[in-house]
Amino acid sequence: MINFIDGGADTNDFRIRILNVQFRKGTKMAHIPGVNSDILRVIERSGSILKSLDSEAEDIAWILSQSVDTKIESYFGKSTFELSISAKTPWEYDPIVSSGLIRSGSWGNGIPAETFICPKAKYVNGEYCINGSIPGYKLERNEYAVLEIVSGILGTVTSNSKTLKSYFRRIKRLAKGEDYDLKKFAELGIGLNPKIKNLTGSMLYDEKKRETIHIALGDNSFFGFTNEASQHNDLVTVKPSLLCDGHQIMCKGKINFQKIKSLRKEFDKSSPVEETLKSKSFSLAKDRIDKTDYSNLMIVRSKRKSIIKVLSNKEADALESLDSAISDLRQHPYSFFKHNLKGLNSMELNQFLMKLINYKILIPH
Repeated sequence: MINFIDGGADTNDFRIRILNVQFRKGTKMAHIPGVNSDILRVIERSGSILKSLDSEAEDIAWILSQSVDTKIESYFGKSTFELSISAKTPWEYDPIVSSGLIRSGSWGNGIPAETFICPKAKYVNGEYCINGSIPGYKLERNEYAVLEIVSGILGTVTSNSKTLKSYFRRIKRLAKGEDYDLKKFAELGIGLNPKIKNLTGSMLYDEKKRETIHIALGDNSFFGFTNEASQHNDLVTVKPSLLCDGHQIMCKGKINFQKIKSLRKEFDKSSPVEETLKSKSFSLAKDRIDKTDYSNLMIVRSKRKSIIKVLSNKEADALESLDSAISDLRQHPYSFFKHNLKGLNSMELNQFLMKLINYKILIPH
């Protein structure tokens, strides 16, 4: 199923209603609003790199959700602006992978590729410089707007552009009434597609461009989160930098995928073990388990399915055993897991349980 309905604010409610229709088993929906010949060409040219884009999107998903201290640096001239996003624990913010590969029973954007998170707005603070595009408008070379974000709410806007000043004045005016969430932080996303060469002002296209980061203000309820507004407004920045827990992941647009892979391997080898582990009881979050491949973490948000490989084959076998042994959501003591996972020695068991806790597959009580 393909949805070509325009992505403007006046169609937002109708598009959300489409997503709320009950999907038949195996249904896939591609969302391509504002489709034109340029978009169709990019989709065609991206076909040969979809698998690599999916792998990169998964790496970005892991690092964005694993990080508890994320910083975006954006630039204009010699000035640097920093926006900070914090989390209480890893995987507090589930990622959404939009690689162009749409899973069975799911929907996604037909234009590849990005990964994004929707953090709690109150933990977002700092400044963000837009130098790329906003809905319906591509910035000129020397145009910019710097947004102040205070506890996730749009504050002062500084710009040298009449168009941008007018745009954000309108956002603030609309947000004074019942549409308050329109000025609330809604999303952080990373674009990945090298086949997109130019920005256009069409946000579902622009946000996928490689060497860009976008944030969004407004609604994110159609992703399964809590902001409810009349619009979801993406704001694109070109050649920014990204730091996750102090690690340089992107430097002026260039993503260091080797660094992400290295951090993933390092985590897999040395998951920290809590001393109180044996005194706790645990329940299994079965809705985060991919029963077709137990090595995957499965995240479903508003019928949008993301898959991230997080377990080794041995760990996947152990999780499958647990899934078979636990038939409900009841809490079970540490001794239960030790009894049912006899193939793991004490150290392996503890690290395995800590890894499941990290990914919110196992819930401690």
